[in-house]
Amino acid sequence: GFRSRIASRFHFTAAYQFIYKEEPYYRQPYYWDRLETYYNGFKYADTPVVSYQRKQNQALTRAHLLATYLAYRIRPNLWAGVGANFVSHKRNADYLYLNNDRFDQTNYASNADNRNLSYWHNDFSLGLNWLASQAWQFGIQVGRLKGRARQSEAYLDSMYVSFGNGHSYYHRQTVSHFDHSGNRYYTTLTFQFSPNPHQRLFAFLNYARLQNDLRNRSDVDNRDLWIYQFRNGLEYERSSSVSTLTSRRTDNGTLNEHLLESMISFRITQNKRNIMRVGFYYSYLNGKKHVTEPAPVDVNYQYHVEENDQAQGPYSYDNTYLYQEDKTLYWTYRYTRYSLQMPIYGWHKVNRNLAFFVIINKVWTAWKTSEKIDAYYKDWYKLTNNQETHKQNFIKRYELQPGQNATKDSSDLALGFEVRPIKNVLVRYLINPDWDDSSHISQWWLSIYLNL
Repeated sequence: GFRSRIASRFHFTAAYQFIYKEEPYYRQPYYWDRLETYYNGFKYADTPVVSYQRKQNQALTRAHLLATYLAYRIRPNLWAGVGANFVSHKRNADYLYLNNDRFDQTNYASNADNRNLSYWHNDFSLGLNWLASQAWQFGIQVGRLKGRARQSEAYLDSMYVSFGNGHSYYHRQTVSHFDHSGNRYYTTLTFQFSPNPHQRLFAFLNYARLQNDLRNRSDVDNRDLWIYQFRNGLEYERSSSVSTLTSRRTDNGTLNEHLLESMISFRITQNKRNIMRVGFYYSYLNGKKHVTEPAPVDVNYQYHVEENDQAQGPYSYDNTYLYQEDKTLYWTYRYTRYSLQMPIYGWHKVNRNLAFFVIINKVWTAWKTSEKIDAYYKDWYKLTNNQETHKQNFIKRYELQPGQNATKDSSDLALGFEVRPIKNVLVRYLINPDWDDSSHISQWWLSIYLNL
């Protein structure tokens, strides 16, 4: 009937992936004092001590990935489709380190760091697929990806050391926020070549041009406090310093990429129960990122020293350091990536409803990058030792990476199985194990294919 004819024209696919990952996250504290050298929270190197320590160190990653695709057969050799992909990724990391020195002293150290990262994107696309003949197939796809990444970090570091008739205190606090959002528009052309109905040879060529609008915002507040005091009878020494750093930055720019991919695969063995494929994949990516960023800086530092020496008498010293920049950065980053992969796929059918498969992939990758920054200073001011320096309207160029090359060689393994619970439904489960002593990873894919 009419309903069955309409249903036979539609094809729907949905896939869901969940990632759960626990791993260590920490900053390694290191302290140095001009009177004594301390390590691991102010322990004397040559004195056995009893300490109280508390550590907390964890990073938790959770992610949800959903992909859907709906295709409609317009004619026997022409299909139209629409796709939608959604990603939500969050990573929360905490580090806490507390250490009290010997119980008969008041020395202590604390180090805490908290970082929260969130990312999401949605990707919508439209496509057409045309079967020109039994051997040739052509396709086109256009789409837009919109996403946002945010990160906030709070860092606190403090210490107190007492020695003889003196003591030293240090405190640092840093709070930063980063917000990045953008859109990516892409167009993809594909073709497939199958010389025979069994598809013993499969090949495709893919070209994509990507245009991405970049917007980023960052806020950084940094405050440092240091106090030192020493007394011996009528002689004493006091010193203190306070510094602040404030940075508010908002930038915008563009990212242009050209991607060329090609793949060819061979079906070595074929029967009803066993299939083995070997493929070769090559990709070339060339990109350029250009960002314009106003980057004002305001630094204020104050230092005070007061001494009383019996031989030289009283002495005091004050110093104020002020540094201000009103500048705009023009950042250009170019990169080229070459990648060659050799995947091997093995499939074994146990019965009509169950099959197992394994995927082994060897990857060779090479990069070439270059980076430069042009800084336009509208105003530059510096005050140190009561001496002022003031400049206006000048440019500085920084060649950060005139030309850097890197290579990487890696392998990957994936295992899975297929289950067909009913006639028109196929459930596929894939595991990508990672053997690492420093982390515990649970990552899996679940796909459901439904033919109406």
